Amino acid sequence: MTVLLAGCYQNPDPTGWGPAAQANFVRACSKEVAAGGGTTTSILIASPSNCRCVYAAMVRKYNLSWDAMKAYESEQASAKAGARPPTPPKALIKAISDCRQQGPPAG
Repeated sequence: MTVLLAGCYQNPDPTGWGPAAQANFVRACSKEVAAGGGTTTSILIASPSNCRCVYAAMVRKYNLSWDAMKAYESEQASAKAGARPPTPPKALIKAISDCRQQGPPAG
């Protein structure tokens, strides 16, 4: 039975662009979840449709490589508090610019 269950396991961390990567990107792009003091707060950052637009543009229009995005995410994760944030890949900056929303996100 263990072999059967292991065969059904899907790693939640994708290894390339695709539906799982898009779902993770949209989730991280659209909400910030903060937990503390016994409560969880979800803050809308951008609309999911705007985040899907950014994902499509960076992957399909600007051909952002998976490795470049993973390197950027790694730099963000290892940045010290108060340090200047790492520079995003140019393809990501262009995609965000292409999909920029007018006004605050709907929510």
